[in-house]
Amino acid sequence: KIYYYHDKKKIWFAGGQIRKETEFPIHLGFNEIDNGQFNKIVDTPFINGGAFFIKTAVIKKIGFLDDKYFYMYEDADWTSRIISAGYRCLFVPTAKIWHKVHRSTKGRSAEWWYYDQRSYLLWLKSHFPEVRLYKTAIHPFWIFFQDSAIDLYRKGILQFPKNLKRHIFILLAKMIGTVDYLKSYYGECPEVIKAWN
Repeated sequence: KIYYYHDKKKIWFAGGQIRKETEFPIHLGFNEIDNGQFNKIVDTPFINGGAFFIKTAVIKKIGFLDDKYFYMYEDADWTSRIISAGYRCLFVPTAKIWHKVHRSTKGRSAEWWYYDQRSYLLWLKSHFPEVRLYKTAIHPFWIFFQDSAIDLYRKGILQFPKNLKRHIFILLAKMIGTVDYLKSYYGECPEVIKAWN
């Protein structure tokens, strides 16, 4: 069970799930206060890479984490390969850590969204090839308009220009992530995107 480092009772990960309509891995218990609602050992289709134990025999059979992911989805890919090899993945709630979430990318920054988009597309290709690329490629545009509208409603017109700029940077980061995926570039995030953080 993974908690936020700076919020000792708030859950970040309590098992995983694959959202069927988008084949997107999600965290169960995300941002919930731990009141014992996730205290059972259960099978899970996705284990977050922040903390896990794995048998040496499994690594010898399926290999290490895939370097192509660089950052993001390397754990989802590994979990999928483990399950495909016939092993079980379990969420064990008595094993606990407190995690400094997204410290390497300064939170959900433009850099974070670049890696998220690029690695998500690679993960889909590897494990869900039936999902059409165009559906996932246009998804960032839908999120852009949705998040911009929500910000306008919640924060008002005075904050809208500042928030709109942030959403534009995120959209551009996702678009560049898509292009780099298509170019099979799996290295470090471009410096121009880091400057948008």
